[in-house]
Amino acid sequence: MRIPSNCRGEHYDLEHFQLLPADGEWRVQLRRTTYWAIGRDRLTGLAADVGFMDLKWRMPQETRFFQPLLMARADE
Repeated sequence: MRIPSNCRGEHYDLEHFQLLPADGEWRVQLRRTTYWAIGRDRLTGLAADVGFMDLKWRMPQETRFFQPLLMARADE
């Protein structure tokens, strides 16, 4: 499988095309965004660097959410 050039590294650019019915015809709606793929260790470090405390990862087995969640507390 070949990885597209915009999907290499820690982020990739996404274009989402949606076809919408409009007065008997179709119109195209386009959305663009950037997705980031930052590992847990790096994200934990970044959150700690800006002052978050009590950082804890909760895994899908515990939360039943499809991906890990980073829980943290902000200083008051």
